[in-house]
Amino acid sequence: MSLIFSCSGCKQPLEHKFLIKGREILSCPGCQLEQIGNLEKIKVRTLIDQFEPSYLTEYAEEKLSYSSYFDGLLSRLPKMPKNSRLFDVGCAQGFLMEEARKAGFRVEGVDASEEIVKQVRANGFKVYLSLFEDLRLPAQKFDVVTLLQTIEHMKDLSLSLKKVWKILKPGGYLLITTPDREGFLGRVMGRFWFTYHNSEHLYFFSKRSLANLLERHRFVVKKIYTEYGRQLNVGYVFSRLTNNYYNQSNWLSDLLRTTKAWLWPVRNVSFREPFVNIVAIAQKNV
Repeated sequence: MSLIFSCSGCKQPLEHKFLIKGREILSCPGCQLEQIGNLEKIKVRTLIDQFEPSYLTEYAEEKLSYSSYFDGLLSRLPKMPKNSRLFDVGCAQGFLMEEARKAGFRVEGVDASEEIVKQVRANGFKVYLSLFEDLRLPAQKFDVVTLLQTIEHMKDLSLSLKKVWKILKPGGYLLITTPDREGFLGRVMGRFWFTYHNSEHLYFFSKRSLANLLERHRFVVKKIYTEYGRQLNVGYVFSRLTNNYYNQSNWLSDLLRTTKAWLWPVRNVSFREPFVNIVAIAQKNV
């Protein structure tokens, strides 16, 4: 049984759920947020350094898929005037920023990877090298802030959402995507769900827990749903599974590595993610 930890969303006492890779997964009986135990001991910089090399290569290889996906996500926002300002938190290699610029946004972003920031700056974007939580930005500067596959990595959810609130203009929008633990794969896989096995992920959301968190920080949730996600190819999926999620020595990781070798001839076959991620669009309430 765990020590008594408080929920990062609603501050209620958390309950033990199970252990994954030596990490305790805790669940809030109130708002349904799940998180790892001993958050205060987590060093985010260490996690970034650990996963950065494989992430850089795999993400770049999926540029076409990501670009198409991000274009579709941006189209779900309310129509905005040309030159509206968008800030991308955890911008990675700038694929969303490229699509946002094509759509007429003035774009800025932040990432904690020095190598990534160099690459994105070389493409003409204004990008800060920092954790978002440590970044100082002007108040009420942006019309849109995006947290795409990012919020689950943030150590201090409250601080991060307060900062998003501060930099958004009145009536501005927050666009979030994050893995859905109540989506199809989350329900089917249970404790073997890939997101539980990703050491970078500190939080695990359902639509209810994410909506509760946003509302507690004064956002009005306009849309929240589980999406039928982007195109993936077989090679990319198995690389992520074996390098990042199931990278310890056990029967599942051994099975995946064996299967990966047999699937090499069909590594470029693509398919759509089956209801994996939550999409939330929320507005700054004024």
